[in-house]
Amino acid sequence: PPERGARAVAADHIYYVGVGSNMLKSKLVNRGLNGSKIEVIDFRGCSIRGHRLAFNLRGFPPLEPGMGGLEPASPTDECHGALCTMTRTDYEKVWLSEGGGTSNPGYEEIEVEATPYGSASPVRALALRARPHARLSTDACPSERYMGILIS
Repeated sequence: PPERGARAVAADHIYYVGVGSNMLKSKLVNRGLNGSKIEVIDFRGCSIRGHRLAFNLRGFPPLEPGMGGLEPASPTDECHGALCTMTRTDYEKVWLSEGGGTSNPGYEEIEVEATPYGSASPVRALALRARPHARLSTDACPSERYMGILIS
């Protein structure tokens, strides 16, 4: 819908900050439902001040105890992720792959200011945060599989 993330849209492109497993481009482009690919126009590192990477979206213990998302933090904290430029259509594929098409998704979209590496000018971007009903009271430890993706 047009009202979602209206300020994070530049013409027909959307800036999306991938954290957690979506920091790995090969993982992100293969997230499309029914085998469809997600086309990424630009993919670069960025920082997001005032936020942290949290593993507080209820997962599937013991295999995946918690999934990653952004959480607000102190103004001096900084999270690093992947700033992805994509079309609205491709962003919708990301959103749907994260459960966004369900009646009660685990994530909510938030708008953040992301500063691309090598730039002093932040851009408005969409990111995902665990919704209250799916948010763990404390962060879970990421699984060995998840840590492998983050390290890649």
